[in-house]
Amino acid sequence: MNMIRTGIPENIATKVSGHTTRSVFDRHCIVNKNELQLAGERISAIYEESQNLFEDGYNLVTIGRGKKS
Repeated sequence: MNMIRTGIPENIATKVSGHTTRSVFDRHCIVNKNELQLAGERISAIYEESQNLFEDGYNLVTIGRGKKS
């Protein structure tokens, strides 16, 4: 879990730590209340930032193939 807290991706952390299955890794990767709260705060901040972009005159544009009329 310490590797994940420092920003190392989970797939790399599992290989470094030697966990061979996801279930074993999950058993050792314990999340505490503070980490859940921080995750919620980060999600809220991202949402607020995206709302501010639209209010400032930015438009959401879809890139790719659309339906033919």
